[in-house]
Amino acid sequence: MKKSLLAFATALLSLCASAQESASTTFDGVATTWVRTNNATWSFNHANGYVETNNPDETNQFIALYGFEYQLPEGMKVRTATLRIVTERYKGAPMIVHGYGNDFADKTTWGTESEYITPLFDQAPLATFTPACQWNKSVSGDVGITEDKCNAEAWTNYIDVTPYVKTKTVNDRRVNFVLYQERGKKTNQNCFFTHETNDVVNSKNEISFTLKAEDIRPQLVVTFEVDSETGNDVLEPVADTFVRAGNTVKHGSDGNMEIKKQGSETELTNQFYGLMSFRLPSEIVDGTHEVTSARLRLVCVQNKGDRAMSIYRYPSTFDEANAIWNTEENNVKEALASEPIAEFSINGQGTKSLGDGGISETYRKAEAWTNYIDLTDYLKANPADLNILISKKNLHNESMRIATRETGDIENTKTDAANPFTFKAEDLKPCLYITYTRKNIGTGVDDIVVDDDAPVEYYNLQGMRVENPTSGLYIRRQGNKATKILIR
Repeated sequence: MKKSLLAFATALLSLCASAQESASTTFDGVATTWVRTNNATWSFNHANGYVETNNPDETNQFIALYGFEYQLPEGMKVRTATLRIVTERYKGAPMIVHGYGNDFADKTTWGTESEYITPLFDQAPLATFTPACQWNKSVSGDVGITEDKCNAEAWTNYIDVTPYVKTKTVNDRRVNFVLYQERGKKTNQNCFFTHETNDVVNSKNEISFTLKAEDIRPQLVVTFEVDSETGNDVLEPVADTFVRAGNTVKHGSDGNMEIKKQGSETELTNQFYGLMSFRLPSEIVDGTHEVTSARLRLVCVQNKGDRAMSIYRYPSTFDEANAIWNTEENNVKEALASEPIAEFSINGQGTKSLGDGGISETYRKAEAWTNYIDLTDYLKANPADLNILISKKNLHNESMRIATRETGDIENTKTDAANPFTFKAEDLKPCLYITYTRKNIGTGVDDIVVDDDAPVEYYNLQGMRVENPTSGLYIRRQGNKATKILIR
């Protein structure tokens, strides 16, 4: 009995503490637009400050896209997530909401987004809602707005998007959503304000009023809480180099690795292969935790030849300082005989290097040369240290170069001598973003027998008993079992 009571008290205190270790963060919109399914090249003009959803006919559907900046704090997890958007007018049908995995641009089109949006039509929605509004009215300029609707709150929609936002990891910097009306039915306009809207003044109504921009711009509100069962790490390689078939030059101290594949598929002559090794967290290697997300960051510093790249499992560690073809030949051949664990098309401008002249505005930032390769499934199945070989996929007599952990800042003075720019080393070096969680998470309370017939008791977050709880967060106790619940 003493052990059970002590265990319950410990669990109760832990639940109270974890409930209080939370924070709410508001993320602003960074992209908003709408596309038309019957026009692949039409791009929405944002001058009105709102997006439109509409179904004029069965082939012409207006679909809205919302994108928000996002950052999952290290050591935290999502408790709740709410999409807050404000109705500009409501004359159509209820809305359907999906999470959207593609980071779209403000001026995107149906031609660009159709392959990502179309599969959503056959999936269960993340949420549905009837817009907050006054029916058949536009808050921006219609007459007949009643007194109780002359404020932003009366037009504000709060949509629970927690399940989708919980899928995002520390590597994600955007959260996006798709909104549309029921397909296949002719409907009128439902419009919603964007992140670009300004104050809205309705002077036509019998009661003039103003909606402040900060009250009607879209927001994503996320409450985070401490996640003691999850780890997030950014790992740097413990070794990286490249080897050249038949060559004895050591490249372990080079600031980039040369990748080249020319000649023959069967005869490895004049071919260059990158080698890279990471030490995974001990919690993964010892089997107590499992990988939930893993992305390898590789930055191209010279972009020449065919862009298709392959990554293979390398069967051994290697000595970075002394690795040459003679020491690695057998391992290279074994790696190439297996199936690639990942393939990707490398990013970069034309046939340029970071220091060349003629670098366009878009490519003056390291992100435009950066590649993120998903290795989640591989590391889930192979929870050991990560050793890889990087190769071009196809034969080509030009070299790609990828930054190594030894790289330094790269300054470009050739593109515009009067306005040089620099690629910082920390933005170029390879790294592995990895998230992992404890396996078989339990309550941490031993030897407690739950009595389903025991009376239920409630406690507030300070551990004080509450006889008749109203809305809010509480600790629910039945017998010797304590759980955290939200009463609405």
